[in-house]
Amino acid sequence: MLPLEARRPQGDDQAAAKMYQRDGKYTMALRHPVSNEYVPFEIEHVIGYQYRQVYVTREAGGVLRRLPLQWSTRRQEFFPYWNVQEGSTPTLVDLWQQMGSQNSAWNLFCARCHTTHLTIHYKNAAHTVADTEWVDAGIACEACHGPGSLHAQHFESNYVNRLSAFLNSKLRGEEVAYVAMHASWTKARP
Repeated sequence: MLPLEARRPQGDDQAAAKMYQRDGKYTMALRHPVSNEYVPFEIEHVIGYQYRQVYVTREAGGVLRRLPLQWSTRRQEFFPYWNVQEGSTPTLVDLWQQMGSQNSAWNLFCARCHTTHLTIHYKNAAHTVADTEWVDAGIACEACHGPGSLHAQHFESNYVNRLSAFLNSKLRGEEVAYVAMHASWTKARP
């Protein structure tokens, strides 16, 4: 399989990165600004799908590092997301510097909003070592509102709130916000 070539830095005739699949693993190889060789980074997670995809690699210290090129689903091409945001011209040096910044540690910064119940057990000051976990990969209601089970328990134990919701439904035609408890669903239920 031939590698897909990513957008080239301005004034450069070689690709900044190559994406390829080998032995069932996906890789982004970034061209090093000094040696000019492609350095491979195995992609552990792909974040997003609707608008753009962010690629994350795992470093030896447990940090999940955000790679500097992302995929635009609308344009069907790779692009340097942070350069676009800043309005700056991408260079190989800049792309490598983006990976060296502390805020490129995806599981220490980005995962706060892109996962549910992120727990950081340990991180060092340089953000090169980290031990993290989360309950759900993706943004869910519980990321901001806490466990839905607490909401369900509140309604189960609070007769006044249940009665109020019932009356608002019947008298005012308001919809009742039910909390679905997926553990009680049968397999046939969608």
